[in-house]
Amino acid sequence: SNRVLRAFSRGMNDIAHCGTFRPGDGKLLAAGCEDGTVSVFDTTSGSVLRSLKGHKASARCVAFPTEASGGEAGDAAPTTRLVSASDDMTLRVWDVPTGVEERCCTGHGDYVRALTCVVGHTYATGAFDHTVKLWDARAGKCVKTMRCGAPVSCVSAFPGGAQLAAAVGNEVQIWDVLAGKLMSRVIAHRKAVSCVTFAPGAPDGSSPSRMLTAGLDGLLKVYTTDKLEALHTFRHPHALTSVAVSRDLATLATGGEAGVLALRRREKHSASSTSKAPPTSAPNDGLAEFREALPRAERALTASSHRYFLRGQKSPIPMDVAVIADKPRRAKLAKYDRMLRRFRYAEALDAALETRRAAVVHAVLEELATRGGLAHAVAGRDAASVSRLVIFATRHLHHARYASSMLGVLARVVSEYGAAVGASAELDRALLSARERLRAE
Repeated sequence: SNRVLRAFSRGMNDIAHCGTFRPGDGKLLAAGCEDGTVSVFDTTSGSVLRSLKGHKASARCVAFPTEASGGEAGDAAPTTRLVSASDDMTLRVWDVPTGVEERCCTGHGDYVRALTCVVGHTYATGAFDHTVKLWDARAGKCVKTMRCGAPVSCVSAFPGGAQLAAAVGNEVQIWDVLAGKLMSRVIAHRKAVSCVTFAPGAPDGSSPSRMLTAGLDGLLKVYTTDKLEALHTFRHPHALTSVAVSRDLATLATGGEAGVLALRRREKHSASSTSKAPPTSAPNDGLAEFREALPRAERALTASSHRYFLRGQKSPIPMDVAVIADKPRRAKLAKYDRMLRRFRYAEALDAALETRRAAVVHAVLEELATRGGLAHAVAGRDAASVSRLVIFATRHLHHARYASSMLGVLARVVSEYGAAVGASAELDRALLSARERLRAE
């Protein structure tokens, strides 16, 4: 039905990152927050069970550990621990029932933006310091470091946990976990690879596992896990930031930078239609059928194509339809612009000062000087109004862009109200402050 089942907003005071369900039962949902908090939710009631505080920067990645090997986390028993990685360059292990931080692992030299559970208590993290690190969560130390040569945006473990796939720039690097050596590189996309994940194979071996990559070029690619051969390519009209496949290979989900979540479902074929289908040489991985569910992205017409100049020429014009041109909308002017159009210079300057923006006041002062209306805008003011103008000009004297206009208005104030010095304590203090600032400059 594509309807929202539940929205989790309590406990998240800023941008949410990296939501992940607990493997085994899916009763817990963990997510990191921009303020560094890691929140654990009950998926049934939507309530916040734990708010784990300890990170000093944005919590970008969270993962539940599992005793099962990489890629088969769904068969594991529910766990009570949670692992998080953050822009504070640390990896932290939490005990969910008590909310206590058990381990804090340090070693990265830049933001940690990727985290995956390899097998058991072993985790892999990728960071902007160009490294992928393997961690033993029980000992709280790094056991292996793999240097990738560029920032790492995503890390995912192969089924079985013997290899790692790391998204590095526009390529995917395959690393041997035990040896810590680079095995192969896959130039997957024209732009940066944002996500790497794996579609599980069937338990009976009828369909093998597949590696999926999503990139900022809008492409979703499917590869074999043994020879790393490209099998399918799905095009999207926007840059992709994440991808996931359900365990039964029935639903494919992609997330885009435009805030679009696309869900693709395979159509269920009857036994009769399946028996009549012609044989095909394509691998039976269950992902090829998503191609029919994906609408072809229409190519945007631009002035660089010939079709751009031919559009609409062959379209018939209905005679019974009246075409009414839209009434041009008048541009909404700011208050100081309206006052300038009416030559009400003093009110225009007051409206500009109300914005408290130096760029706006500078532009209005330049326009008044061009029109010869600066003297009229400054004259006839009370002490409070003149003091506010002097204080604003003094505050922005140090800025090279605004110094000339601010000096001009201060000179005009001294010329206009110099004889009134001593009549107002507020104006005297403002002028003395301006004099001290000018001496300091």
